[in-house]
Formats: sequence, C-alpha cells, structure tokens
Amino acid sequence: MISCSSAKEAGKTVVVLVVKERLTGMVMATVVPSKTTGRFVPERVVAFLQEIGGLHGDITMKTDQEPAIRSVADGVAQLKAERGSGRIVMDHSPVGSSASNGVVERAAQSVQMQMRVMRSAIEERCLCELSTQHPVVPWLAEYAAHLLNRFGGGRDGRTAYERCRMKPAGSLGLEMGEAVLWKRKPV
Repeated sequence: MISCSSAKEAGKTVVVLVVKERLTGMVMATVVPSKTTGRFVPERVVAFLQEIGGLHGDITMKTDQEPAIRSVADGVAQLKAERGSGRIVMDHSPVGSSASNGVVERAAQSVQMQMRVMRSAIEERCLCELSTQHPVVPWLAEYAAHLLNRFGGGRDGRTAYERCRMKPAGSLGLEMGEAVLWKRKPV
C-alpha cells in the first residue's frame, strides 16, 4: 500500500511517501523531492521490497487514483520486473474512498506523529527551530519508520521487525540528534 502525505508550514510542504506491507506491518517513509515521477521514488520502494523479502514474490500494490502515485506504482512494477521475479497485481481504490486505504493512511499518520515528536525533541535539545526545508527532515521521515518498525508493538505483542525477520531488533533506539559517547576498542 502506498500513500503520500504532506507537512505544511507557511506555504511550504514536504511530501512524504509512506509504504506499508500488510502482512508484517513493516513501514517505509521517505521524503520525495516532488510528486513528479523520477527514478528516486521507485528505486527507494524497490529497496524496501528487497529489505522485507518481497522482491522475488507475488505482490499486490494498492494505491489511490492520484496520477503521481499511479506513476510511482508503475515505476515500481517496472523495476521489480527488471530486478526480481513474481507477479504484481495493481489494485487502485475507488475515487473518494479513503477508507479503503485505511491501513496505509494510519501508517502515514503514525509516521507524521513520530516525525513531529522527533522534530520537537531536536528543537528543544538544540534550542533552534527547524523549518520543513531543513536538511534533517528527510532523516526524520526515514528514522520515524525505522523506530515504528522496531519498537511499535502489534496486537500479537511482536514488532513489525520481529514478524518480518523472526527475531527481535538489535537496535539501540537512540533519540534523533542524541549525543552518543563511545570509545573505539584498540586493535
């Protein structure tokens, strides 16, 4: 399932592409340069498919009717055909039916909320204000999805990462922008 959401600030928007795999609940989020199609967005989605093990199997991509999203889905289908195997079934939800995309809309909402929390923490820590055009914003989107996958528990008590990889995440769960003191071991 693929969705785009945007964060607005004084007339400037950041477009965030959110993809959610339904069986495991794994989420991918990335800031896209624009809604116009290019190679970046399909490449990023195919990399996500490879990460979750969906590059060589049959998949169903469910999207809305927005032309930009349909173009991204077509680009993903083309790249998957080049690099992987398996069929792709395109499922476009009816126009004006946001309820049929509820799973990915909820994921987009979770990513957006997580990004707000991390942005607020960075602003408080650095005593500054981050605009939506700040270079750290794309990192916020990616890290928000990373945190949701590894620490967001599901109904079964496991995280999306555990359902996908069959093992707990080995991530430390550091806060974005947190200073980490470490010492390299002598060789």
